[in-house]
Amino acid sequence: MYIHPNFDYVTYNNQIYKSNNTPNQDLSCYEITDNKLYLKQCNRELQETINDPFGGYTVIESNTKTFIDYTGDIEIYKKQELIDEYMYVNFSFINGIVQKINFIYSGKKR
Repeated sequence: MYIHPNFDYVTYNNQIYKSNNTPNQDLSCYEITDNKLYLKQCNRELQETINDPFGGYTVIESNTKTFIDYTGDIEIYKKQELIDEYMYVNFSFINGIVQKINFIYSGKKR
């Protein structure tokens, strides 16, 4: 998987989303599965590309994941395929368990 270097990534429903407000804010990989939040082990390798003047990373995720006891909200977003619009979803957690999922916005990047 190739990613931009300035975001954490969250896997949800087998899709990869970006996030700017995860618990650690350290360019980590997360997973939301079975209504629980996990931190995934991932290795990053810096790569320069013609399409991204700031470079990016190839990330290799492992199957190792750790449950995160987190209380708060995490907003994830991704660009929709074939159209120039974004989808935003907010998850509310208590002790690492999803309490509420809100579809926030679909449209131009905010």
